[in-house]
Amino acid sequence: MPGVLKPLFALVATVALAAGGDAQARDLHERIARPERGDTPYGGAKYLQFLREVGSPLESLARPGEPTLAFAVIEPRDFGLEYRYQRAPDELGMRFDFRAGAPRRPPPVRGTVVMLHGLTMDASTQGLWAIALAEEGYRTVLLDLRNHGFSGDGPAGFGTREAGDVQALLARLRAERRLAEPVVLFGTSYGAVTALHAAAGHRAGIAGVVAMEPFANAGDSVRQFVQRLKTGEGGGAARVLGWWLRRTLPAHELDAAIARAGETLGLDLDALDTATPLAATPACVLHLHGGKDTLVPVESARRLARAGNGRLHYAELPDENHYSLPARIDWLRAPLRDWLARLPPPGTGDCPPLALPPDPLA
Repeated sequence: MPGVLKPLFALVATVALAAGGDAQARDLHERIARPERGDTPYGGAKYLQFLREVGSPLESLARPGEPTLAFAVIEPRDFGLEYRYQRAPDELGMRFDFRAGAPRRPPPVRGTVVMLHGLTMDASTQGLWAIALAEEGYRTVLLDLRNHGFSGDGPAGFGTREAGDVQALLARLRAERRLAEPVVLFGTSYGAVTALHAAAGHRAGIAGVVAMEPFANAGDSVRQFVQRLKTGEGGGAARVLGWWLRRTLPAHELDAAIARAGETLGLDLDALDTATPLAATPACVLHLHGGKDTLVPVESARRLARAGNGRLHYAELPDENHYSLPARIDWLRAPLRDWLARLPPPGTGDCPPLALPPDPLA
């Protein structure tokens, strides 16, 4: 999938351009509070074309004083998805095809899965998972989080305010009788944290959460991202950027920028722990993390998993990283389908483990 890392370039440039003096550090805190929208490979006009092909119009949810949310609902059907994953040294070796012609008899609706993307991404990055799960009988909902994709601008919440947006969308769909039970939230990275915040609380009505690569702490997630940039991993340009950041962005300036970003947002980012909603949620939680993730280190994922209640199942995929794990539809589709099928009603019964077969690429 060429260019899969392009959505991160805006934040990379933010860190690079803001590194330096105090005025520049103030710019950095503003960019942390509201990163620029990413240019995803299949976003924009390509995403709208994708929605036309699957017969799902882009819809909107407007609320007074809140950003307008853009979403699309994909109904269960056979799309003929053919998906193949290959390992590649620098990018995701992903190949796929699907048809969206005259559908066969649609499968019965087995539930609703709301797809939540990562930071600087958009709903298009969840499109393949959405049609894969739709083929399994789930009504899937693609949502652009606030400040992303076709949704409007508003104060970021590092998962908290975004969770309120998710709950508002669920209320809208439930009122329109478009929300088939059980309801599951499927999130990647920033979207996974959003899902956990949205599911916390007994009134949420969420049966399950699939959380891929969630960060454990909002402030630390920014530090970990910058630290990864400082290593210079990823080729010549990355090595130059890493060298420059090591020289121009000391830790205390980054700490100050994170603190000021929190003040701008009305949040203490260093106190915003994902463990809090994880421990509180009555939903079954499937926490998936890559053993080679350098953006959200696996050690923080293990600590986060230990903070969960008895309704969490943690699975570590040793050869995957922050970007490759969500792309492993070839490996994860069938076991996730089986996990979803065994979910008990919200807050009741025993939560199922994940029966993960051997990696087909091993």
